Formats: sequence, C-alpha cells, structure tokens
Amino acid sequence: MLDKFLDEINKLNIKYLKNDGDYLKIRENELYIYGLSFYNFSFKNYKPKDKALNIIISHYSKNVRDNIDDTMDIIFSGHTHGGQVRFPFFGALLAPGEGYFPKFDKGLKEYKNTQIYIDSGLGNTLMDLRFLNRIQFSNITIKRQ
Repeated sequence: MLDKFLDEINKLNIKYLKNDGDYLKIRENELYIYGLSFYNFSFKNYKPKDKALNIIISHYSKNVRDNIDDTMDIIFSGHTHGGQVRFPFFGALLAPGEGYFPKFDKGLKEYKNTQIYIDSGLGNTLMDLRFLNRIQFSNITIKRQ
C-alpha cells in the first residue's frame, strides 16, 4: 500500500522525506525541511543551513525532543491524537507515547530553543474514541520575526 502511495505522490512531483531533507526557496525565504521516519528514525542526513528556516516533520515529537539541537526552528508532529480524551480547562487525560496528563499533547509548545506544533490529526488509535477532542487538520502560516 505504501509503495502505491509513493508512486502516486512521485507522479505529482512530491518528494517523500524519509530521514532526509530538502532545501526550498520561496521568494527570498530559504527553507530546509527534514522528514523523520517514525520507525528507524535518523538524523544522519540532517544538514540545516544557518540562514534557512529549519523545519522538522516527525510523526512523533518525542523522537525529535530526545535529539533536539539549536538548529531546529520548528517541529511539526502528531501521534498523540490530541490526547483523544480531553477535559475543559484541564487538557488531555492520556496521549499515545506521552502517558497520563501529557505536556506534549496538542497545540504549539515551547521546548528548549524551538517550538513544537502537535496536531491532533484525523485518525484514532486502536480505540475508536475521541471525547471533547475533534479531529483536526491545520492550516499554518509561518512568519519569521
């Protein structure tokens, strides 16, 4: 199934970043985007530029948090499903891979010298359950200061 998906995105000139990065220039803005594999993740090919906005895309932010360095400007991730079960004013009860009452469950978080954005996503875990936590698809605008 993954092979078919990769064939289709390749036809659209979309590059699959599996433990690999790519440089982009949009107008005068330089971007470096590094895609981290969920299983067998590696930073071996991580080659950020000083003047670029260095973006990490990782299914699970803990893989990045455990290996973070000052060159990483922002990390986009998911995996937690936003905690799936949430309570008003309190937040998530449990998040996959983050345990009970997780700090990194959903939204924009400050971590060391970077920011992590965790999306609650469209799917569920083994349990088909979401409580006070709708599915989410984010449209993000990045502005450099």
